[in-house]
Amino acid sequence: MTQIDFYILTDTSVRNIEYICCQITEKAMIQKKSVYIQVSSAEQANRLDELLWKYKPESFLAHKNLLETNETGNISTYDYPIVIGMGEDIIDNYDQVLINLDDHIPPFFSRFHRVAEMVSNNNEDKKAARERYRFYKDRGYPLNKYDIQ
Repeated sequence: MTQIDFYILTDTSVRNIEYICCQITEKAMIQKKSVYIQVSSAEQANRLDELLWKYKPESFLAHKNLLETNETGNISTYDYPIVIGMGEDIIDNYDQVLINLDDHIPPFFSRFHRVAEMVSNNNEDKKAARERYRFYKDRGYPLNKYDIQ
């Protein structure tokens, strides 16, 4: 069953959520797991695309921003262990880690072993996160919550 982890940030900055996303992505890469990052907009995809390249000078987080090319069928976890996407389309061979930066639960979330839900300290963001938490809880998914300073 899919493990759901909520990362609650004390800061309201979108940039901090994206930085924590990079940290989770790097950890998954060290564990040799593929990562699909669900974004809510093309602007967010572009910011994250840039941040993944320069997140840390000593780390290399090879990734593909699907919003740049509209590719889907030919992408492989061997080519790009990290993919940034949006909407309901997902590439078939990504099923290990989903990082959800959207306010909505992607319809394909249950195919992943782990889902990381990112929550800022913004009231609207917290409200949407509570709804997602309730959805997962009502369906019996194992839940964890991490407070990030």
